[in-house]
Amino acid sequence: MEKELLETTKSLSPIIIALITMGSGIISALITIYLTPKIKFKYEDKKRKIEYQIELIQNIRNMLDTANDFQEIRSSSYWGFIKENLSEREKETVLNKGIVVTVGLQFVKDSDYLTRKSTISSMISRIEKEWGLIK
Repeated sequence: MEKELLETTKSLSPIIIALITMGSGIISALITIYLTPKIKFKYEDKKRKIEYQIELIQNIRNMLDTANDFQEIRSSSYWGFIKENLSEREKETVLNKGIVVTVGLQFVKDSDYLTRKSTISSMISRIEKEWGLIK
């Protein structure tokens, strides 16, 4: 009886090992089939988001470089983004509601514009760091 049990076990061992191997292969294949598209989508989605963020930052910097006065910045399509992302302190500088009196001095007007432009540039750099585009 003991000898027969030993013989049966020896003959069934390769079959059991083959079934376990086949089962683990099927499970691995199903997991791969299910997860691969999800992982690829997440990767592609993150890549598109980063590309969009980089392009947005570049476009805003180009707009700031080509703008001749603050009104051009305010009338650009990026003004909503700029205004939304300004900190309270930056808003005080950029959205200064005070009256700037110029007594024939172009320097005062340029200084105010350059201060606002510099503040917006600083905000753009801060956003780049927050988004992880620069370290």
